[in-house]
Amino acid sequence: MNRLRGRLQLNLKGGAGIAAEYAYDEYDETVTDLSDYTAARYGLYLTWKQ
Repeated sequence: MNRLRGRLQLNLKGGAGIAAEYAYDEYDETVTDLSDYTAARYGLYLTWKQ
C-alpha cells in the first residue's frame, strides 16, 4: 500500500483563508487483482477561523 498526503493553507486577513489538499492511495493485492485500486483526490477549500 502506498499513500501520499499533502495540505497547503494560506491564512488571509479577518480569519478567512484558502486550503488545498492532495491525497493519493495505491493498493496492490498479491493474491488476486480484484481488490487493487488507485485513487487520487484533490480539494480546494475556503476556511474561516474565529
